[in-house]
Amino acid sequence: MNRFVLFAAIAAFACASASAQEKSQEKRQQVLIQKLANDKATLERERAQLSRDKADLATKSDSLKKELERQKREATRGARESEALRSEVAAAAERERSLKSELDKTAAELQEAMRVNEQLTA
Repeated sequence: MNRFVLFAAIAAFACASASAQEKSQEKRQQVLIQKLANDKATLERERAQLSRDKADLATKSDSLKKELERQKREATRGARESEALRSEVAAAAERERSLKSELDKTAAELQEAMRVNEQLTA
């Protein structure tokens, strides 16, 4: 009978040891599963934040592109206006030269008329 008790004790010890190992393994697995779940949740939050950041960057990029196009249009308009003003200045300078020439011609004619008048009155 002692053998039977001894085998029973060894079997019980082996079962208890195996049960303890199984529980320990289950605990480690539960800890790993929880860690994986936490990591997954963190990755999903980070992915959502990256998605929001990407959308913000796209919006800012679009705004910058629109602003650049507006500035290009203003620069083009400014260049056209500047060219138009240069043309107006050149035309005004030409008119001024023409008027000076006409004034010089008229002054010369007036002097000639005054000289002729002095000769006639002398």
